[in-house]
Amino acid sequence: MKIRIPSLSVSAIVVAYCTYSLSAQPLTPDLRAVHDGKGWKGNIGATKLIEKDGAPAIEFTGLVWLDGFEFSAGTIEFDAKGKSAPPQSSFVGVAFRVVDSATYDAVYFRPFNFRAADPERKSHAVQYHSEPQWRWDRLRKEKPGQFEQPIEPAPDGDTWFHAKVVVENRQVKVFVNGASEPSLVVNELSDRTGGSVGLWCGGYGVIANLKITQAKAQKAQLEGDLVDRSPHKSLSPSTTATLHRVGFVFWAKQLLPRSRSATPLPVVWSGVELEQSAIADRKSAI
Repeated sequence: MKIRIPSLSVSAIVVAYCTYSLSAQPLTPDLRAVHDGKGWKGNIGATKLIEKDGAPAIEFTGLVWLDGFEFSAGTIEFDAKGKSAPPQSSFVGVAFRVVDSATYDAVYFRPFNFRAADPERKSHAVQYHSEPQWRWDRLRKEKPGQFEQPIEPAPDGDTWFHAKVVVENRQVKVFVNGASEPSLVVNELSDRTGGSVGLWCGGYGVIANLKITQAKAQKAQLEGDLVDRSPHKSLSPSTTATLHRVGFVFWAKQLLPRSRSATPLPVVWSGVELEQSAIADRKSAI
């Protein structure tokens, strides 16, 4: 498929096209439907619909997940609340790579450990595990300190906190309350590349404002000729630049050499070719 568009600067073409093609609209699942089992599977009977600031929230235990949903990479954001006491009373988070109630990966929090006086307990504030092979207890025994970490600054274990789980390139990063640095960074342990997304809880936990953003692609290739038709300079024909993803926008690593010839610019992404008689602005950082 070839699409012709009006001439723009090359930098504008690359950013606009790749942003449109690769960024996905966030999905906000209807948490009101969880208790009725409409579009959700799992331990539906252990869910209770409540509210957080007028928005639907789910108080639950066990695992519930989206029916027929497929997630490979992207971000999962949510607000969560547990309780700080007694110990072992509140485990709350999200699951992904969900196949069924026994096969999934999860990131979850132990609010009773957020501000624990014991440093060892505090270091168990956020956890990744992968069922059924890598349960939390096996990870703690065989890979201590790798798949659970403290959270700094530590949230109040009795109040709402915000979490963002980034799943990308077989790596999982967990950010809490808008922190610029992740509290936990781990490599995925399962060999699953897809599966659904769900809510995971042991004991007491509440989740609200669930938002899922899919990542559609990891990289693209720009091939062809970039030409500046300004009076005194142009960029070379017959060259290739690899595009690198920054968020959902790409930038070209290689500065293209110069020439005075003018030829079309094809941009190939996921088998779709965008053909453009390109004009590279003098200030384009390509």
